[in-house]
Amino acid sequence: MVVRKRARTEEYTNVPIYCSSSNESITIKYAEIPSFLHNSAFYKELCSDEDVIIPQKYYANSDKTLFFPDFLRLIEVMAFWGVNAFPDGVIEFCQNCDRSKLKNILDNVIDEVRFLSELKEIFCHPKDDSLMSSIRLNRTEVVEYLTRNKTHPKTPGYIALAAFLGKIDYIRMLHQRQYCWND
Repeated sequence: MVVRKRARTEEYTNVPIYCSSSNESITIKYAEIPSFLHNSAFYKELCSDEDVIIPQKYYANSDKTLFFPDFLRLIEVMAFWGVNAFPDGVIEFCQNCDRSKLKNILDNVIDEVRFLSELKEIFCHPKDDSLMSSIRLNRTEVVEYLTRNKTHPKTPGYIALAAFLGKIDYIRMLHQRQYCWND
């Protein structure tokens, strides 16, 4: 699970972080599990005709988040479920938040889950922008989100990187979304 390295994490958000120590369980109907949790190891093991009982702190009915404490809670939910792809709400939050605070938060979280280091690499990389990093890390859901929401200038470097890495699907996607082939 995601464990904070220091109790001082709230210093980086200026908001106290609520960590539920409650072990209360909730029951969810399979059909009511939010779509952002469908691409997860836990979801794939569930049976569609049974109710699901999980600790309340590992359930979120939405991937939307506005504040760092909510973001951390959502990361814990994703880690519990074994989510394989970043949901749009997480990508949107990381794209629009204060990157230095995001880096500090992710630096102060013990990374037992690969996607936390990838979030940091994509959204806090000192040299590459988010789109370059997501292409390099082969995070299709992030590439799709960033190009769909036009968050980056349509310069030729993105297609060049995709070509260098042999990512034909990215080249097609970037071309369809009007990214430049060359200068």
